Amino acid sequence: MVTFLCSFIALVGLGLLGILFYKLHNAERTIKESFVVEIVFNRSSSQENSLSTLNAIKRSNYCLEATFISKDSALSILKNEIGETAVDFLDNNPLYNSIQLHLKDEYVRSSSIAKIETQLKDLKGIDDVRYSAESIAQLEKIVPVVKISTLIVVGVLVFFILLVIFFITRLTLSFEKQSIESMKLFGATRWFIVKPFLGGALLVSVLSAILASITIFGIGYYMNFTFAQLNLMNDLYTFANLSVALILFSIVFIPLSTILALIRYLKF
Repeated sequence: MVTFLCSFIALVGLGLLGILFYKLHNAERTIKESFVVEIVFNRSSSQENSLSTLNAIKRSNYCLEATFISKDSALSILKNEIGETAVDFLDNNPLYNSIQLHLKDEYVRSSSIAKIETQLKDLKGIDDVRYSAESIAQLEKIVPVVKISTLIVVGVLVFFILLVIFFITRLTLSFEKQSIESMKLFGATRWFIVKPFLGGALLVSVLSAILASITIFGIGYYMNFTFAQLNLMNDLYTFANLSVALILFSIVFIPLSTILALIRYLKF
């Protein structure tokens, strides 16, 4: 019972750490994919040429999403933002056709964007490519630090969780020392001694992993209901993968811990 409870608590901890790591990875991807590159067309470029360029960009490997904004649409947006009377004095529309480009997350780094900028400027009708180089530089400084810090913290916590499972298994088996010695005196083989403990460990591993998965789902559902912006339970596929990973890990590690803890008692 003690092994089951400790395994259950440890697996819940591992599952929550897995969700945390996944959410941090998703947050990084979301931030990168929200980065905007503005492609500005020169005034002599026709709308047909602009739309042709848009289609070419959409077919490229780096494009996540590209939206064409005509100069008339841009003026309407400007009027909504600063008020219609503020631009009434203009005789002509001073704005330009443009494309708002969102890159795939793996291309949101200074070296890749510089290459993309060069390629885009070679296209017909493009006057300029604008983006925040400062934001990219800050992102490239912060993300590696956050990744390394998270990996260290998660690694240390996982190590201690595994250590707790192993030592609890070892402590539980120490109470069975006398019965193991009795079986050895009656000529029991090592496999005969190991079988009941290994079977019990497998049962504990499966039950604790299933209960841990249900508990994590319950915690996620509650947090999702209370803090909807977290979107914890929206990705059921990821939750299913996490549950399978917990069950497989439990089936491998808990019986393995049992066998390692038993070795000291199997010496004849």
